Amino acid sequence: MTGLRRRAWWTAAALGVVVAGLALAWALVPRADRGDTSAHPTGGGGGAATSSANSPSATRAPTSSPDQQALASAGQRVAVIGDSLIAQNDDGKAHSADALRAAGWPVSGDDDYYWYGCSGKGFNSPDPCRTTTVQNIREARAQLGAEPDVWVIALGSNDNNDGGVPAWEAQVQPVLAELGPDAVLVWVNQSTQWRTGDAVNEYLATTLASRPNTVHADWYDYTFTHDAHGAVVEWDSATAIINDDSLWRDGSHMTDAGYLLRNAYIAQQTLVAAGLG
Repeated sequence: MTGLRRRAWWTAAALGVVVAGLALAWALVPRADRGDTSAHPTGGGGGAATSSANSPSATRAPTSSPDQQALASAGQRVAVIGDSLIAQNDDGKAHSADALRAAGWPVSGDDDYYWYGCSGKGFNSPDPCRTTTVQNIREARAQLGAEPDVWVIALGSNDNNDGGVPAWEAQVQPVLAELGPDAVLVWVNQSTQWRTGDAVNEYLATTLASRPNTVHADWYDYTFTHDAHGAVVEWDSATAIINDDSLWRDGSHMTDAGYLLRNAYIAQQTLVAAGLG
């Protein structure tokens, strides 16, 4: 088995376990409490943990469940900041926490889990909820009483037509400066069913490539190369997530099933950033 095939097999297996756990948890939630997944503004807080990862900048998935002793030593605080794809019709806070737990990451409450999702949020300009990402970072530290062990930022979808590289630099660099060079970071790029986002994703890849302790979580690439069950498929095949109508509600926002898979993917990348994947 080649290295590429072996990694693809482990990626599919690991994500399959996480998705199965989340599907069971979802099945136990009363239907009235599930929401309709239309993405809209919400803010609020919480986080999990990580250690000093050695600059893994390429997307990959954990090969097994993390060792609990290693996880405890890595920490428990996580901060998640994003737009409507994190907000998930105000259900994102609970669903993101569920995904982290299913991946083996301890999330208990607001003392170790900061979460903020707002529809229309861009890189750092004041969002429709009147908050910048730099303000979110400061709010997370205040809520958690310490630096999060892992930062998860999922932004870029609302910046695709916002002035190009000079405008993106003016927004992103203050965010990275506020995080500081030693912060352990997962930055999730953007993807839509219409395959937009190449330019902004290339900018993020270039900007994050030389940053230590950082995972550029290439959700865009993942949607082209995996099916709805997390199994590897041929590039841009008819069975890829990007072509699966059951996972997209309106082309850029996802259905319940789509968010389930995306949350599991982000939880995996959090473990990778922590050096546990």
